[in-house]
Amino acid sequence: MLALRLLTGIPLAIAAIWFVLTQPSDSILYALIVIAAIAGWEWAGLAKARTVAVKVMYGLVLAMTFWSLSQIDMKLLIKLQFITVVFWLAAVIYLSRVKSVATHSRLSGIKLILGVVVVIPAMIAMWMLHRFNPEWLLFGMSMVWVADIGAYFAGRQFGKNKLAVVLSPGKTREGFYGAMLLTLVYSLLVSVFYFKLNSTALLLTLLMTFVLTVFSVAGDLFESLLKRQASVKDSGKILPGHGGVLDRIDSLTATMSLFAVATLYIYHLDSLLV
Repeated sequence: MLALRLLTGIPLAIAAIWFVLTQPSDSILYALIVIAAIAGWEWAGLAKARTVAVKVMYGLVLAMTFWSLSQIDMKLLIKLQFITVVFWLAAVIYLSRVKSVATHSRLSGIKLILGVVVVIPAMIAMWMLHRFNPEWLLFGMSMVWVADIGAYFAGRQFGKNKLAVVLSPGKTREGFYGAMLLTLVYSLLVSVFYFKLNSTALLLTLLMTFVLTVFSVAGDLFESLLKRQASVKDSGKILPGHGGVLDRIDSLTATMSLFAVATLYIYHLDSLLV
């Protein structure tokens, strides 16, 4: 399984890095529209949509909603990101209190609404960050990747105590600590040696990194909750060893709004809000 994950994940990461750093923001927008559409298809499945027509329609709804929001004033989009951060704070609290998971067999309208709330703001945040500076977008994405790596290897090596046995039996507290440690070290090194931040910005970045790692785990657990309710292992099969697109972007959906809001002020990007 690890070999298959690496065979898929490494080329995917390289392609993502190349695309983010070399392509214009319009290309990023179109790519995110496609990702939103695929994520919508998979989310409809988790919401127990039975027909292809419903899945296609929901994917188009997410894609068109994202495109429509990309056409409005940037200051309004920032307000949307603040609201999304509050949503994920509430989600962290909710997920920490889940005691049982009931499966569902009927199409859930509430979950379809949640799909818009979860997927679209993250796509908007990534597009905004690329418009400000592609390197900041890559920094935010790479922190999530590093958190995943830290959690995976620390969990395998040291994992004993379950983190959220009801939602994801494979996740451990030791894995979470590994994710937190590795992400903080990575953030520190990049902030000091690449971005060359002053002491105040560095402290704010490390604080943001701490919260981002918590949100990253919450995004993963939130999708695990949906999959357990839908009685499926993965959101899809498009990525061998990883599952579906939602399985790859679950942590990004929870972190990108926070990262966009935080970096906007840590790096004084408010002057770019025109």
